[in-house]
Amino acid sequence: MATLQEQKNQRIKASYLATREKRTSQIALTFVLKVRNEKRNKKAKIFDFLDGCMLNGKWIWNSLVAQTDKKLNEKPRKLNTFKQNEFKSVVHKDFDGNDVEDEVLYLKSSMRDGVIEQFKHAVGALNAAKRKGLKVGKIKFKSEFTSLTLKQYGITHKICGPNSYQI
Repeated sequence: MATLQEQKNQRIKASYLATREKRTSQIALTFVLKVRNEKRNKKAKIFDFLDGCMLNGKWIWNSLVAQTDKKLNEKPRKLNTFKQNEFKSVVHKDFDGNDVEDEVLYLKSSMRDGVIEQFKHAVGALNAAKRKGLKVGKIKFKSEFTSLTLKQYGITHKICGPNSYQI
């Protein structure tokens, strides 16, 4: 007779094997959506929300660049130490060049993680190009942020039909 721990281990093993079998037939899909501004009157809230998301994403990106691009004698922070919790409020520059601290209101935590992952990927790509011997510059500040990673289908976004989405 099996003990409770052995029974639990058997259930976990069976569940793992069933999940593994199910995933062999699944295909990973990535959708790239272009949001057009033609229907702004009908969906003004969504466009305002997306504008806020892009602005907050730009603030986080530029904050990451500022933190890694410190004085030459200081070592930049390791990229793995960036966590989305530290970007609940961000210091950025206004039109006059003054430092302003604002809260990141529009980006949820998974979206903030997406911006941080995009930044890590960009730095890694520059590093790989430099190792190959190509001439690369440093990572630059963005004046416009144009893409967000939406990871949680059904929570952050939903595709309702061939020409319909919900954010």
